[in-house]
Amino acid sequence: MHKSDQQSQSDDRLRSAAQLPAASPASQKQQLRSSLRAILRALPPDLKASQEQSIYQRLLTLPEYQQAQTVAAYYGIDWELNTRPLLQQILKDGKALALPRCKGKEMDFYLVTDLNQLKPGCKGIPEPAAGGAELAPDLLDLLILPGIAADLQGGRLGQGGGYYDRYLARQPLPLCVTLQLCRDSCLLPQLPREARDYPVQLILTETRLLRPAAP
Repeated sequence: MHKSDQQSQSDDRLRSAAQLPAASPASQKQQLRSSLRAILRALPPDLKASQEQSIYQRLLTLPEYQQAQTVAAYYGIDWELNTRPLLQQILKDGKALALPRCKGKEMDFYLVTDLNQLKPGCKGIPEPAAGGAELAPDLLDLLILPGIAADLQGGRLGQGGGYYDRYLARQPLPLCVTLQLCRDSCLLPQLPREARDYPVQLILTETRLLRPAAP
């Protein structure tokens, strides 16, 4: 099967999964996560890698990235984008890189200079080891958030832990630039939303750049 055919079939399955019956936003989110995770895990590795490479190449040309001195990001696992190559590029570009470390229900960002020094943390996700330098929120220029899907209004569907929404709720205004990297097939017309959800300012896919919640 050609890569374009694989892409088309996966797009159709993802859009079908987004058509959920009426329910509470939290219940809709959980159903959508389950459907999307199964579909994304089944994507051929070469197709996923090609999509990710296209997204990362486009990110490097964004003014918001080029002008940022400090970038906070995440270490993608499972159905998320494989961000390790991107994290390496951020360090190679001479930018300060920060990754999250969780404590209880909260998280903060810590500076990272070597990805090989990360340790398994919450849910097995690699995170900065204890004793590292915490990044003050006012020094953060660009925050790249994880998510399984996004919508045209800046809505983000994450893993459901609420860590990033709670982190943003604690930060003084104005917030830094917030960005979600998303596959084209996971950019949906509308996601279920709760009052606690923070929309992102930028969404970047293989082919599109949206600024739904830009300041």
